[in-house]
Amino acid sequence: ILEGLTIPSSELSFETARSSGPGGQHVNKTETRVTLVFDLEASASLSNEQKAILRDLIQSAQQILQSALKPEGSTDDVLDEAERAIFRVAENDYLLVNWAQSFDDGDGGDSPAEGGVGALDRGVARLFWERRGLDRLTYRLDLVRVGDGFRPGMGFLRRRGFDRAEGGLAYGWRFEPGSPLYTFRLDLGGGVLRRTRDGVVETVEAEPRAALMTWRQHRIELSAPFRYENLEIPFGLPEEASVPAGIHRFGGVRLSYQAPQADAFRAGATLEGGRFFDGWQAALVAGPVWDPSAHLNLSANYRLDRVEFPDRGEGFTSHLVRLRAQAMLSTRTSAVAFVQYSRTDNSVVANFRFRYNPTEGTDLYIVWNEGLVTDRGPPGPTRWPASEERTILIKYAHTLQFGL
Repeated sequence: ILEGLTIPSSELSFETARSSGPGGQHVNKTETRVTLVFDLEASASLSNEQKAILRDLIQSAQQILQSALKPEGSTDDVLDEAERAIFRVAENDYLLVNWAQSFDDGDGGDSPAEGGVGALDRGVARLFWERRGLDRLTYRLDLVRVGDGFRPGMGFLRRRGFDRAEGGLAYGWRFEPGSPLYTFRLDLGGGVLRRTRDGVVETVEAEPRAALMTWRQHRIELSAPFRYENLEIPFGLPEEASVPAGIHRFGGVRLSYQAPQADAFRAGATLEGGRFFDGWQAALVAGPVWDPSAHLNLSANYRLDRVEFPDRGEGFTSHLVRLRAQAMLSTRTSAVAFVQYSRTDNSVVANFRFRYNPTEGTDLYIVWNEGLVTDRGPPGPTRWPASEERTILIKYAHTLQFGL
């Protein structure tokens, strides 16, 4: 990392995490957040003096800014427009507080008694507490409230009017060199989503999980997710299938494998199956990743789902293909392009994101979303347009630091 200083790869590891979203039947199940982990205190390649210097640098950086990249659709996409504070409350315990508020002169007042929307219902608040680490006891608690009257001027917010609580408790073991395993981890996670409109608990999730990683960074994970869904209205699925309103309880089993992140060419796969509302589901997800250079990342992903509702004689098979390219043009600029094709409705969705980061705390984002029509009909004046939906977002963020 510096002239005369090298950190061996055996002291580095990768962790993956699932992005948190509003919940419900569209909750994200993919681990899309990847973190490179280096245990400063346990490192044998750094002297005590070097460790002391790095501790000071880390502490200073935490006081200035802490940011995380997550897929669009997460609550953070909106919270970044308001206030964010992170506190280190213990050696490995961190507290993150987010708050955002929207104001609308047409609300009619600051309280429901005045016929308007209360301040709490026009805001978003988040409290996130976690203990970080690879081994021993770790935990996390994520509390979010999104008011029904919250109307951000920009950003992505797929749902309003809910309270969400997510958490997890885990214990990990780290093995000595020479052992076939690097880490082994047991985790119990779950969450609850409640509608604020009527106080009904809409979704409950629980998932015990076991994950192991070898010294070569091969990762295998086995989990048994369980879900409770209280559907207010039925919703449709491909090929005229549907799920009726009511209370549904269902669970399944998921097995996944991920090749070492350090390999230039690698692949991953996930198999899952079990109950799905009042039917059953089987799914396969697989795809390669290729890093032709340090500045370019290419990946592809294919998902196959088979869903059956035997009692109603309904079912469907869906195919989903995703292509993604990420380019690190320089230390200040990066770009990501994403294309997705769904066979069930012959839809194509494209997304392009450009980021310019001239200095720490200053960011310019340009986001382009496009929904393409694949079945436009015969040529003529009544033919459907090529674009079904188009969104362009330009976002500029600047962090101000005030000395105390």
